[in-house]
Amino acid sequence: MKREDGFSLIELMVTIAIIGILAAIAIPTYTGYRLKAERSIAWTDLQSLRLLEEQYYAENNAYVEGADTATLKTNLPGFQPDSGSQYDYDVAFSGTNNQTFTARATRKSGTGSDTGSPWTIDNTNTRNW
Repeated sequence: MKREDGFSLIELMVTIAIIGILAAIAIPTYTGYRLKAERSIAWTDLQSLRLLEEQYYAENNAYVEGADTATLKTNLPGFQPDSGSQYDYDVAFSGTNNQTFTARATRKSGTGSDTGSPWTIDNTNTRNW
């Protein structure tokens, strides 16, 4: 009897099992690295926002308030968060005569979860992340 060339069912099952094991390890690792990269972008954008607010304050003796990212981009032309950012940014005032502010980065809805969000930074460079 002549033997036919090809793979046996056992060989195919072993190959599929190995691919499944590798995927089970690689996918969570990739997801973790992606979240760290997205957080890094948010932290960088928040630090940039704080510095721009301080620069604006030095020139105008007032901070710029922004209820959302689009308003901040309009009111602070130098603030250009990464277009792929998974976070929304806003600035809120506190204290007498609005002499202090807190900038916040909140994860956009529908872009996954981030247990640490929202991230904040204030005019004294106090950070919450």
